[in-house]
Amino acid sequence: MRRTSNYLFFGLLTIILSGSCGSSKEISSNDMTLRYGDCNIAYTGFDKNLRKERKELELEHFFGFTSDKLKPVFKERDFIECKASLTKLDKDIYLRMNLEIAAPNASSSYGQIPKGNIMVITMINGNKIYSYSAATSKGKYDKVSKKTVFDAIYLIEKEKELRAQEIDRVGIMWTTGYEEYPIYEVDFLRRQFKCLGN
Repeated sequence: MRRTSNYLFFGLLTIILSGSCGSSKEISSNDMTLRYGDCNIAYTGFDKNLRKERKELELEHFFGFTSDKLKPVFKERDFIECKASLTKLDKDIYLRMNLEIAAPNASSSYGQIPKGNIMVITMINGNKIYSYSAATSKGKYDKVSKKTVFDAIYLIEKEKELRAQEIDRVGIMWTTGYEEYPIYEVDFLRRQFKCLGN
């Protein structure tokens, strides 16, 4: 795993997860998203806090998941809903995953995603690509939505392989165990990489 300073991770998380921006190339004065075709660009420009060029895509639906046991209860929505996006910081690329779990006790059931924990991306051809959490993600319960939200960020080191094939499933290692999620937006990362390169 490529090592990056704790400052970089803390700074990246603070800026990305808080949604703060600060550049002459920022989206607009009223925080509207730039749109280039099918690309939703949340931010592009020089990040004064990190002192690096940063390009961040807007969060989009990545996957939804409900176990067979819970399907009778969750008939119209998924138990877990995940939005994701890519961020490029100079030459490094990160995958942000915003996981919403429809349970007040999700932190007890799932634990957390510690820094350095593995994520396994299984491609359509069966190849497995590994990524590691760049910082610890602890769930926060939202009383309004009645969901526990985890904001996780992973360093992407196998861009070439991820661009070449479509995704079949994603596996996350929580502190309480490993769980895999089927992906129906199979070209999600390929589209995001294309937008990141625009």
